[in-house]
Amino acid sequence: MAETNHRTRELERFIFFSDAVFAIVMTLLVLEIRVPEVSPDLAAAEVPTKVLALWPKFFSYVLSFSTQRLWA
Repeated sequence: MAETNHRTRELERFIFFSDAVFAIVMTLLVLEIRVPEVSPDLAAAEVPTKVLALWPKFFSYVLSFSTQRLWA
């Protein structure tokens, strides 16, 4: 009984640790997504283009989040 309880606690600690690692990594990924700089007179025309240029960062964030959810 004690051995089973010990193994269950070890598994729970491992799960909590891996969740914490994923949370830190995802936070670091989000911090790298910066608001694009646009000139005030061309803001409406530039914003969609600048946001689309960030697609690799958005994709890496979504992929990391999806991977973490598959493991959980």
